Amino acid sequence: MEQALQDWLKPKPAFRLPTARQQQQFQLRSRRALRCTILRTLLQEDYRGFSCALAGSPLYQWFCLVDALDAVRVPSESELQRFAHWLDAGQMRQLIERLLRAGLDPDDPLDLKEPVDLD
Repeated sequence: MEQALQDWLKPKPAFRLPTARQQQQFQLRSRRALRCTILRTLLQEDYRGFSCALAGSPLYQWFCLVDALDAVRVPSESELQRFAHWLDAGQMRQLIERLLRAGLDPDDPLDLKEPVDLD
C-alpha cells in the first residue's frame, strides 16, 4: 500500500495535495485492490470467475473488504482488472511471493498457528 500511495502522491502538472478524506479513500481502495488480486491469484480465477466467486462467498467478501451491512458491492470484471494493475506487475508479483513465503515460514512474522499449506 505504501508503494501505491507514494506513486499516487507524486507531483503531477496542476497537482494539488489530496485532502485527508481523498487519501483515506485511496488507501481503502488500495487495500481492496491488493486483497482482491491476492485472492484471485491464489484461486487462479479469471476476472469473471473471480467476480462470481466473490459475489457468492461471504468469507471472500470479508477478506476483500467489500462486505457491508446495508449492501455488498462486489467489484466488476473491469474493476478487478484495474486492481490487477494497481501496482506494476513486477511489484505485485514480488509482493504476493513475499507474502506466500512468509506464510510458509514457521518463524513467520504473520503469527500463524501453523504454516500455510499451498497444496
